[in-house]
Amino acid sequence: TATLLGGRTVDVWLNDRLYLSNVPAAAWRMDVGGYPVLKKWLAYRVDRAGDRDVLGRPLTDAEVLGFGAAARRLTALLLLGPALDANAARAEALAG
Repeated sequence: TATLLGGRTVDVWLNDRLYLSNVPAAAWRMDVGGYPVLKKWLAYRVDRAGDRDVLGRPLTDAEVLGFGAAARRLTALLLLGPALDANAARAEALAG
């Protein structure tokens, strides 16, 4: 498990009081289509560099829960990676 997730975690601050603790660093860095998923999600909502609220309002409870769910799903995909690769190889062999 540590090998798949990189063995390191990060705390992701959603605002000045609320953060998601122990997000696997590999999930934080994971990108889809060249975009880091979790970082991009936050960038659309909070500009941490300029300390400016992009939405003009605090994050809702649903948004906070959604962010946590996204982090868990990305972590699950990382853990499923070897099994997904093996299934893809078997499917390719059967098709080939």
